[in-house]
Amino acid sequence: GKDTLIIYNWGDYIDPDIIASFEEESGYKVIYETFDSNEAMYTKIKQGGTKYDIAVPSDYTIEKMIEEDLL
Repeated sequence: GKDTLIIYNWGDYIDPDIIASFEEESGYKVIYETFDSNEAMYTKIKQGGTKYDIAVPSDYTIEKMIEEDLL
């Protein structure tokens, strides 16, 4: 929804307390999904059906995703 932020990031990258503080201060609900490898993240995004507001791949994967118009 309009007041929801969907984030796809490395596991254990952001402390859950920070997410809770952000939600309280901003009024946004955060849906936080994690991955354990660039390859897993890339495959999920490439397959489609996912709508992330923020994804945090490593630099070499960003280049590949730009070339394939996935960002």
